[in-house]
Amino acid sequence: MDLLPLASRIRSRLRTQALSPQQLLACLQHLLNAAGNPKLLSPALLQTLSEHAAGNLRLLINLGNDLLQAALRQERDLLDEKLYFEVFASEPKPRTKRP
Repeated sequence: MDLLPLASRIRSRLRTQALSPQQLLACLQHLLNAAGNPKLLSPALLQTLSEHAAGNLRLLINLGNDLLQAALRQERDLLDEKLYFEVFASEPKPRTKRP
């Protein structure tokens, strides 16, 4: 509700469609090349990320960022699927009872 005045001033909006896994993969490879380390992610991890990003480029970048932060903490030179499963393993969180 607080942003309604701002939203009324936006004249044009860009509506995007979901990208294919191949398009996401190409974008990720381009970003790695531009960053100067095209071999940072294993080929299997590149494929996994592009398939699990659900066509969303922002999600793809956020997944990569989370992996990069974990790799920095562990001082890894190569990001692979093992790291992906370590970071994104879905462990059920214990529920706390409300009083």
